[in-house]
Amino acid sequence: MWEIPQAAIVTMIKCLGVGEEETVRFYACKTIENITAQSISAGCNFATLEVATLLLNIYHTTKNEVFKTSAAVSISHICKLNTTLFPTIFESLTCKQFSSALLDGPPRIQQAFITMLNIALTQPYAKLNDTLQDDENFILAISKMLENSSIVLRGKCLLTFLLLFKMNMHWFVIAI
Repeated sequence: MWEIPQAAIVTMIKCLGVGEEETVRFYACKTIENITAQSISAGCNFATLEVATLLLNIYHTTKNEVFKTSAAVSISHICKLNTTLFPTIFESLTCKQFSSALLDGPPRIQQAFITMLNIALTQPYAKLNDTLQDDENFILAISKMLENSSIVLRGKCLLTFLLLFKMNMHWFVIAI
């Protein structure tokens, strides 16, 4: 079991903050991305609302695409470790931004977002069905992802359709 000293955890979280230099924030984000990808026990230290909020702030504000991608992947990893964070993350991103990222985002962001969505579709989240059905771009995005050159994205998209059908059979009609 991999353990990280509490002081190191606090320092990394602090380094994500707005007052830090962007290079410091970037490397803190990459470190959290790597830890949350590699270790459940160590990653759970970062699967908090505070860290999600800081990463969402980075995602929304940075102009650096590599930094933005790292923040998105980190958000996906912590969402996997703490599934209760998805509603907060989804509301911060808004369905429109979420769908836009699935439709036109870089492949790593598309993969991170569809992973979060698939996790959410296995959890009780009452507003998700209606919110997704009301967004025409979401339907377009997942339909377009079926033709993506990445087999991983196509596979995750098929899983999304399966989970949508399981959640509400009306999705079957929408898909047709």
